[in-house]
Amino acid sequence: MPISKDKPDIILVRPKDSTMPLLKKTGALQHPMNLVYLASWLKFRGYNSEIIDLEIVSASYLEERLKSVKPYLVGITVMTPNITEAQRICRLCRAQGINTVLGGTHPSALPIETLRYTGCDYVIIGEGEKPLCALLRKIKDNQPLDNVAGLAFMKDNVPTINRLQELINLDDLPLPERRFLNLGLYKGESTPGILGKAAVIFTSRGCPYACTFCASGVVNQGKVRFRNMEKIFEEIDDIIKLGFKHLTVEDDIFTLEPDRVKKFCKYLITRYPRVSWDCDARADTLNEELLQLMKASNCRKIALGVESGSANILKSLKKNIKLEQVRETFRIIKKHKILSQAFFMVGYPGEKKEDIEATESLINQIQPDLLFLSVCVPYPGTPIYDYMLNKNFLSGCDWDSFAFFREEVPWHTEYFTGKELVAMRKRISRRFYFRLSYIIRRLILIRDFREIVYLIKGLAVAFGAFCCSIKNKNY
Repeated sequence: MPISKDKPDIILVRPKDSTMPLLKKTGALQHPMNLVYLASWLKFRGYNSEIIDLEIVSASYLEERLKSVKPYLVGITVMTPNITEAQRICRLCRAQGINTVLGGTHPSALPIETLRYTGCDYVIIGEGEKPLCALLRKIKDNQPLDNVAGLAFMKDNVPTINRLQELINLDDLPLPERRFLNLGLYKGESTPGILGKAAVIFTSRGCPYACTFCASGVVNQGKVRFRNMEKIFEEIDDIIKLGFKHLTVEDDIFTLEPDRVKKFCKYLITRYPRVSWDCDARADTLNEELLQLMKASNCRKIALGVESGSANILKSLKKNIKLEQVRETFRIIKKHKILSQAFFMVGYPGEKKEDIEATESLINQIQPDLLFLSVCVPYPGTPIYDYMLNKNFLSGCDWDSFAFFREEVPWHTEYFTGKELVAMRKRISRRFYFRLSYIIRRLILIRDFREIVYLIKGLAVAFGAFCCSIKNKNY
């Protein structure tokens, strides 16, 4: 990681992430852009920051760095599966007399539990830029924290939660400075299905939908905000100067406003016709006209959250899409020869055998180029978590188990054990990926020899997972 010539006021840390260990074997390690945004905002406000990414440097490096610079504060971004790793980092900091603050979806959903479980000094609830800056200023000036919006902390051994911070105007943010990262240390692919390194870019924050399995609203308060397109174009210019030739638009749903997508496409067509890109979308936000323009601007891949092939389950999830929309959207994407990625899950509360059979049937109908099928993980901050907790379906679960694609799932639903859910996920995935028709279809799409290597690597990872499952008698 680049080291500031000045002593950092704060070190921002990304812990190791256990959510998708199999996926990482094929690459797909993205830059910690949330920390880049925080560091850029703090720099704009006059503070020195340093980012340490434990996905690419060792824990011993972090320990030595903490000893040598003794920052005022260490900030850790946390998701549920790596809360235990965050706990370890907090203990390390506490042993050296360094304050810690945790942020992210898990601390925002469970601030008091996070304070107690990790032993951290502070938790930021929701968006981090303004609360983190205010907290750092109070610590440096040795002032009380009662008026720091969005902050939770222990006061006289009693948990204290301040009022929420108002959401920031995204156009007030400076451009994210990727130079806070040592970009040369990020090896391999960074977007599934796309060869080479990609730069992640956000054109918005938040999502207007309220799907019961998603915790996006915990941070973004159920709202969506858009950045000014001119700011986005300025950021793209900077990304290209850094040598990137692919952009991953990491918005929850990039295609919410078609006119913005069209402006984005036309800018790339005019300025950077050889730069490719991919995004996440919803099935009901795409049409023939938009996809034609996206293809013309070198869109390589579109990822869509479908979740289930059962109309009843989609309704209970508040997904608000229709199965016919899904089928038609995948048909048009294929027509324009854009890679399609589909996200499905099994193991929702109330899901029966016939619902899971409907999911496999829909997968076979739409034939995505990349299938990401997982067991539904009931993350804190979601209605599914609250439901399963109240039903005692999560009894005995530890936070380390709240990860996608695990070999064992300790929770259960009304109709299935965790072991049964894992077995079904693997069985459906195996039948999909190891069909001769799928392999032939992927081979037809190959452009150069590197893609053959990538495909073989992905199949080898899938086959290894299958063999491991047999060894562990999960079938």
